[in-house]
Amino acid sequence: MTTVNGLIISDGCRLGIKPGFQNPVGGGQGGSTPVVLVPFDPSAAEVPFEPGEEPGGGGGGSGSPGGGDPTVTGEGDPDPEGGEGDPTGSVAGGGTSIPVGRLPSIGQAPNPPNVDPGGGGIPTGRLPSLGQATNPPNFDPGVQIPVGRLPSIGQAQNPPNIDPGTGVPSGRLPTLGQAPEPPTSNPGGGIPIGRLPLITQAENSNQGYVNTKLSQVNSVAQNQVSTNGEEIVVNQAISNIIDPNATTISNPIYDPQKNFFKLIPNQKIKAVPNGAYLNVFREFVAEEVYDIFFYQEGKTKSWDEKSIQNLTDDKIIFSLNVNLLEAFNNLRDATGKQIGISTFANVIRKHLVTGTINEINTDYYLDAYNTQKNSKFTSFVKSESESSNELFSLLYLREQRYGLGFPKETFQNQIEMGRFRFLNEDLKLSLRIDRSDGSVSKLTIPNQGFPITYLNPVDVSTTPAVGSTNLLNIGDGGGYYIQAKLADGEGKPVVLDGLVSSTFYAPASVRSSLLDLVDSGLQYEITADSLTNKHEFVSGDAGPSALAPLYFGIELSSAGTVAFSKPSVEDYSATYFRMTDSDDIQKHLNNNALAVPQVYLDYRDPLYRYILDTSSFSLKASDISNKDFVANPTLLRDDNFVKNIPFGFVIVPSRGSNFNPFNGRSKVSSLGEKVTRKILLTPSLNRGITSNEGVGFEFYNTYLDNESTRIGSFEQESVHNFGYRYDPSKFYNTFYVNDSLGTSSSPVSSYGASYLVKDVLDYIKDTYDPESVVWFDVFSRMPLSRIGELMYDLHDGFLDRLKNGFRHGIKIKNAQRNNLKPVSLLAEDSKTIVESATRPNVKLIDR
Repeated sequence: MTTVNGLIISDGCRLGIKPGFQNPVGGGQGGSTPVVLVPFDPSAAEVPFEPGEEPGGGGGGSGSPGGGDPTVTGEGDPDPEGGEGDPTGSVAGGGTSIPVGRLPSIGQAPNPPNVDPGGGGIPTGRLPSLGQATNPPNFDPGVQIPVGRLPSIGQAQNPPNIDPGTGVPSGRLPTLGQAPEPPTSNPGGGIPIGRLPLITQAENSNQGYVNTKLSQVNSVAQNQVSTNGEEIVVNQAISNIIDPNATTISNPIYDPQKNFFKLIPNQKIKAVPNGAYLNVFREFVAEEVYDIFFYQEGKTKSWDEKSIQNLTDDKIIFSLNVNLLEAFNNLRDATGKQIGISTFANVIRKHLVTGTINEINTDYYLDAYNTQKNSKFTSFVKSESESSNELFSLLYLREQRYGLGFPKETFQNQIEMGRFRFLNEDLKLSLRIDRSDGSVSKLTIPNQGFPITYLNPVDVSTTPAVGSTNLLNIGDGGGYYIQAKLADGEGKPVVLDGLVSSTFYAPASVRSSLLDLVDSGLQYEITADSLTNKHEFVSGDAGPSALAPLYFGIELSSAGTVAFSKPSVEDYSATYFRMTDSDDIQKHLNNNALAVPQVYLDYRDPLYRYILDTSSFSLKASDISNKDFVANPTLLRDDNFVKNIPFGFVIVPSRGSNFNPFNGRSKVSSLGEKVTRKILLTPSLNRGITSNEGVGFEFYNTYLDNESTRIGSFEQESVHNFGYRYDPSKFYNTFYVNDSLGTSSSPVSSYGASYLVKDVLDYIKDTYDPESVVWFDVFSRMPLSRIGELMYDLHDGFLDRLKNGFRHGIKIKNAQRNNLKPVSLLAEDSKTIVESATRPNVKLIDR
């Protein structure tokens, strides 16, 4: 055990530079930002269909538009297929056999007490109306409920042993968390009032496969922890400093042939042989996975809503290629934590439902996993005390190699420290002025530089994108100084005063772990606005005018602290503007190369188009900080921690999992004449884009290039000095599809929500000009892959706005069941994909 900054830590237990954070020139001084940032979308799919009912009977939907993720594995196992053809068979036992994972019909369920099996019986397989059902025990006949009508929560008698104080607001369906737990059923045959009997289920062999494989790949993860992992227990590390001591049954009200329904996922896995996409999936896959194969790559054919909503985690895990499954389960993020199989199951689910399986490059994930298997990592065990975690985080950063004032081990490390900058305000930079009368004053240097008036025209180090020609900022290259010239023209640095010698920065890999320790995180949020009436929701809009890499520099005057979300976490923001002049880019890059991440956006993401059109975007991020303390805690002495803010970005349009491994996209946060979108970015899984391809900026020797021995006038001179170049052509080979890389793709004008609006509602307006339609008229004209896009592209309130006539004043409604006055659909036309006549006309629900 050793003591570092007062922390008791095992020998060698220090965070290394992990995949995703290496310098563009290989191992060396850790840069202040990640090299590659990729979209990260932790949100699950949101089904756009409203009625919570299941076609075919014997199952059901949630009925609540705000219900949980329909794809997450959980309890409840309605199986509309009834297990037919399932090689695992049904539940063993005498009496009436009920298929595994299926709720019984009323006729199959044992009679509850006080129900006469003769006389007023109920036909087998049919749900009773409330008027037909015999009064259950303890039911007060004085409370009258109209026949065939659901009681409100207020009308329904409380079942025994349920505390009315924990009830559910009248007229609202309970969530699973809200519903009180009903009394335990009697094994002798009695069923609690208002609840269907639970069916004892035997684990089928397909589910057993999932459990076995998860156990196997988790054991690999444990072995990796034993071999490569180091664990730091916060309480132990600081021990020498402080002592850290109701279900309702009803007839359906929605027309089963003229509505699409939100379903409760069927959890039962039915295996079918497979010969497609074997790099991603195995020879036997879940039936729903196989069904979706027929809708890939933009194929248009009739569909129903079952398979797209029944892609549970377990079904995807069951279907995955075993090598890919192991990689997905054991891949780690920048903090050294396992990302988790659920995250990657959602990645695959999104590729399936949006028809983009051909954009999955399994080699990318496998190479990243193989790299990580041989990489050391450190994880932290949190203290129960928040202040202990905060103290640990601040002390952990006080390592000399992260100090700006400490000499570096090698010449390369020292020069690299001059290739990323920090804000002047964080370093409290000032220019000392000695006056002729002997007095001394200090001129504070703002982030953007200080204003000056020239006697004669001179070159200004500040580029137009990051400052102004009437402002002077710190000089080029390493060091914090003002560039001056002697009378003979020789450059002379005027060194600035400040806190450089006592300042520490947090390399991205270290920062991500420590932010996680204090319940924050290393994620960049980028926000961009469209131009007025020039976005994906405008009729006839053709999408982006070009697909090309874009270089951006920070607007230094915009950078600053937003808030302290925690005492040791500083939230900050900045605005970035596009740079196009090659000389400006070259100067900016040589000063900031290790603080200019590359951001790969899906070329179909409208956010890229907004950034292209407006040449700007804004950033929000967080850092470990001690600035929220009135005075530094005694243990920190005069230490200063800076914001590790990116000084630029390269925005790159791309396609495929090589460049978007988490399959993330932006979300709409505001929709009007202008549209605002936001996206979360996280470090990529590994530094390289593919195993045999370099990434980053071109590295060159300054002396061989122009006989220069340094950049600026403060760095140590050497014929081994180096710089970086931005070559846009290096960022064009970023479109992966069908096992190959390409340099471009055709711009896309519609995706998900905008396809519904422009390609469907605009068409309906032009063809029929109706005052209102039903949702079936809309969804039946969308390919299944577009429905999949919509599931991940919905934003809060969007469907409600559509219902109320957002587009052309056309209101959109659900189709009720009414035999006397049936709902009329729009005529079938060239856009119709799903015909109502092909859908089942019988529906039973459980919700």
